[in-house]
Amino acid sequence: MKSFILLISFFICVNFTDSQAQQWKIYNSGNTGMPIDIIVPFELERDSNCTIAWIPTNGLIRFNFQRNQFVRFDSNANYPLASPYSMVVNGQDKWICHSKGLTKFDNFTWTTYTPQNSGIASNAVLDITFDSEGAAWIACVPGLSKFYNGNWKTYNTGNSPLINNRLETISSFGNEIWIGTFSSGLARIIKTPTDTLWKIYTSSNSPLTYNWTDDILIKYPIVYIGLSGGGLNKFNLIDSSWRAYFNPGFLQGLAIDTNGNIWFGSPGGGLYKFTKDTTLVNFNPSNSPMPSYSANCVKVDVHQNVWVGTNNGLVIYNENGIVGIDDNNTIINIPEDFKLYQNYPNPFNS
Repeated sequence: MKSFILLISFFICVNFTDSQAQQWKIYNSGNTGMPIDIIVPFELERDSNCTIAWIPTNGLIRFNFQRNQFVRFDSNANYPLASPYSMVVNGQDKWICHSKGLTKFDNFTWTTYTPQNSGIASNAVLDITFDSEGAAWIACVPGLSKFYNGNWKTYNTGNSPLINNRLETISSFGNEIWIGTFSSGLARIIKTPTDTLWKIYTSSNSPLTYNWTDDILIKYPIVYIGLSGGGLNKFNLIDSSWRAYFNPGFLQGLAIDTNGNIWFGSPGGGLYKFTKDTTLVNFNPSNSPMPSYSANCVKVDVHQNVWVGTNNGLVIYNENGIVGIDDNNTIINIPEDFKLYQNYPNPFNS
């Protein structure tokens, strides 16, 4: 089913009054000492009722926004300088997908998996998800790697129903794994007690509007599919129905809040809020404090603050006022050669 939506360019007074400052906060190299401004992936974590943001660089940046702590974790060169594509926090482990392998940081030790030291399919790792059993499913170029209990298995066009080895994104829910490809649609894996079932969805055999998938978000019973050139598609896991929304064309960084609003970014259009399948609100530098037209990654925290990684820093937005973030912007800047691990004593905990 094709659906049409109302696009609203949401104009906001850009001068930062007290109320405006509570709605928008922007962190960049100029006001934090952060070594980068281009935030492509990042991940959020809860720690003692505080929101922690992890940002991969040549190592990891850890922001504790409630305490205004900014700490850089040096990888001791075990995590090579590479282009980070995505990041996932799973328990205490931070997993970074990048162009030179898959790196795990467990708060003490850095481990990088490559084809030279493991069974991973490639150095080019784009995304990772964890299923209900704790197995890691890794989207690589080329192929899909599974890592569980120390064992590796790779699926590709030669040994599975995959029709493209270049994988872009991956997401899981319950016993299902959804994989988005570069130009060949979606692969869906359904695990049963006795078998593993595969389904392939393309624009030729399904209502999928475009074959290049940039992001997948699963909020049962809906699978949200962000397409690079095909807008937003929705698949219902209960009745297998589809809905398609075509504006804007390029989507990345899907997130959902507790009210069911879908938030996503665009490489050239800024931040979008999609409400009740009908209304699309756009935030960009011409109508809001958004510092960039490139919204690379979007997350929503437990306070319903919307976090956006842009080409000009990290943005936090909440239309009702930002919650759980200290208004004092004095972020501690740790020198680049400073190494801090969780087996301190840590002076910041005192």
